[in-house]
Amino acid sequence: MYAIIQDGGKQYKVAPGAIVDIEKRDCKPGTAVEFPHVIYFHEKSEVKIGTPTLLNMKVKGVVQEHIHGPKITIIKYRRTKDSRCKRGHRQWYTRVRIAEIVK
Repeated sequence: MYAIIQDGGKQYKVAPGAIVDIEKRDCKPGTAVEFPHVIYFHEKSEVKIGTPTLLNMKVKGVVQEHIHGPKITIIKYRRTKDSRCKRGHRQWYTRVRIAEIVK
């Protein structure tokens, strides 16, 4: 059994017991999180597709921790002006363990 949810403009494939890194939310570790925007649901031979989302379905999870993502390096170079700029960025994510998919 799995579902595809939408959160923060992105889509994630989730299953019970899976760990998903979503965009950072202001909540403490151990708090419950609900994802009401379920786009797709699959269980054995049962398939449901939302238009755009499925009504009366949601995914429940528990916040595990807040983490940094991988470092991304940005380099800007202008060839004729002898100008260089190097910057780095690490995005914050919230790690969520999926508890259940509620039909």
